[in-house]
Amino acid sequence: MKICRFLWAGLALSLTASCGGPLPLLESDAGDAWRPSADVTTGATIDVSTDVPADVPAVDRSAPAGRCGDGVVGPGEACDDGNDDPTDGCTSDCRLWVMEPAEMGFEAGEAILDPSLMCRPMSVHRGWAARGPVRVPYRINLCTRDDGSDAFALASVRAVMGQVAATFRAAGVELFEHSVTRFRFNDCVTQYEESRLDDLIRGSGVPAGVVPITFVRAIESRTSAFTIGGYAWFRGRPVNAGTSHRVVAHELGHFFGLGHTHSCRLGRETGANCDRAGDLLCDTPPDRGPRGVNGLDRCDDGATLNGSCSAAGCGAASCPDGARPDAENLMSYYACARRLSGQQADFVRCTLANELREYGRETCADECPTAQARSCSGGALRTCGNHDGDACLEWSPPTACPAGQTCATDRCVAQCVAGAACPTGNPCTIGTVRCAGTSSSCAASPRPAGTPCGSAMTCNGQGVCVASPPAGQVCRSGFAGSGSGGMSGARCLARYTFQVVRGGTYTISTCGRSTGDPFLSVSGACTCSNDDSCGLGSQCTCTATATGVATICASTFATQSATWSYQVSSANGGCNAPAGSICRSGFAGSGNGGMSGARCLARYSFPVTRGHRYTISTCGRSTGDPFLSVGGACTCSNDDSCGLGSQCTCTATATGVATICASTFATQPATWSYQVSSADGGCR
Repeated sequence: MKICRFLWAGLALSLTASCGGPLPLLESDAGDAWRPSADVTTGATIDVSTDVPADVPAVDRSAPAGRCGDGVVGPGEACDDGNDDPTDGCTSDCRLWVMEPAEMGFEAGEAILDPSLMCRPMSVHRGWAARGPVRVPYRINLCTRDDGSDAFALASVRAVMGQVAATFRAAGVELFEHSVTRFRFNDCVTQYEESRLDDLIRGSGVPAGVVPITFVRAIESRTSAFTIGGYAWFRGRPVNAGTSHRVVAHELGHFFGLGHTHSCRLGRETGANCDRAGDLLCDTPPDRGPRGVNGLDRCDDGATLNGSCSAAGCGAASCPDGARPDAENLMSYYACARRLSGQQADFVRCTLANELREYGRETCADECPTAQARSCSGGALRTCGNHDGDACLEWSPPTACPAGQTCATDRCVAQCVAGAACPTGNPCTIGTVRCAGTSSSCAASPRPAGTPCGSAMTCNGQGVCVASPPAGQVCRSGFAGSGSGGMSGARCLARYTFQVVRGGTYTISTCGRSTGDPFLSVSGACTCSNDDSCGLGSQCTCTATATGVATICASTFATQSATWSYQVSSANGGCNAPAGSICRSGFAGSGNGGMSGARCLARYSFPVTRGHRYTISTCGRSTGDPFLSVGGACTCSNDDSCGLGSQCTCTATATGVATICASTFATQPATWSYQVSSADGGCR
């Protein structure tokens, strides 16, 4: 089955079809989402013929061109709506301004969003996008011209994929780069009517569960007057001619099973039959397609859908039958297409958990150690297990102990009363009021309600006063914030960094400085985590394994809300680690559209000495969302080390000059002031 689609890129149109295949590897990179490591292999140049199958109808271009503006689509015209308004989907010189033009007579086969798909009914896919994200790996198949140059700069392709990832993040889909493969094919120009390229892709050893996204220089057609921008289908291999993030995102929508908003192959959609006709989703209004675009779809009654709606600017389009489609929906043909609806997001997330299970990887993390493990929370008992249907373990909601009992350690025990005998082997509980250990009598140290633990003691959250950790020197404090839905560290609501020295012991705490139920985790050069060290407050201690930076992930238990103010202290002089001499500061500026390093909005240089470490940071000195990358004799990069600020550390590989590329995430604006410091005397 082949499903043809045509896609817009800039002012040119594009075609989406299922002609496709694999490619011999010339270069294969495998690594993280932005910086794969190079692993180059060499293959032969492939010269593919472009013969057109005999059953493909030809386009007659011999007829004289019609007059643009006469309301009739004539030879040489892509559209003709009878006016010269260039913003209504048909330009004043009769070129289309839409996401995708007509099917041009090709048989499209069944609708992409097929009724037989398990996730198609709304009752099945409802709410899936809110279940937590899945990680979906993709491989960039980048064509290399015959002269050895890439069809597009890899940095540009990655910047586009960053925008595409942002589009699908709202659907609970975290796209990440698995690898990069370069291939040589016919000077990076393929013919739409032949499938040799798709055969090459299929045979190139695409890893299981990795979406192959191919970029070629052009897709030509002997039967279409349009410039073809890409094609894809459900589970198919998206191929793109160009680097338009809207084109790539639209084609991925087809890969994940979404149909066009104007689809009528299952009947013309109305508000009453939206779950059985059109694109089978009810929060994408009925759409008849952009005016001037003919042959959009073939309906179940055999009629051909010709576009009739106009969209001046973005927002809602208007159709003669009263329909008001969303001109910004990613799966429409309008120039403003850019976003998914809620039900489209739910459907995509559902297919990745069911029909496309091999591509989706749950991103949740276990919140508790083992199934059936138990712990106390606020005097109540909770149990570890899979309580929400995902792939990970989490604590159950706290269950109150029976009357006269309270939770201690991992069980309900008899509650002590001041002056009464303690149950043997069980701690007397205090909440925050009174305390004894495992003594045989609470009368030994009766504490009336409201009395805190004694000097140098603290309540451990389970009703027992224990020795307080040495306060030590306060290294950092005031990491304040609030939030909800942190899911016990599965989602960081904020990040804070502090300097550590190898062998130093650090206590990170919200005790006495929080409300609600914050969750604490620390990573980097010092690692630890805790949920309820002091009541619902959190505290943990770690020993630094290296001199460097540790990062606090500010989170909350499950979906609960909390406020916090973190304090970092050291009991063994860890605060005395040299903060590092400031080598350079005041590299200030502002800008937007840096595309995560694909474009440097400004460059700043500083001298480095081989073997010395340097920390480059905008933390506390930026607004917006700056992106940081450093090249030259010292290389590193970062996006969000401290909230939306950026910081990274590198070791100089040579004595010379390092250069900061001041950039921003995607197209967002930012201001910044970079500071360069060295903890080991590298300033010069």
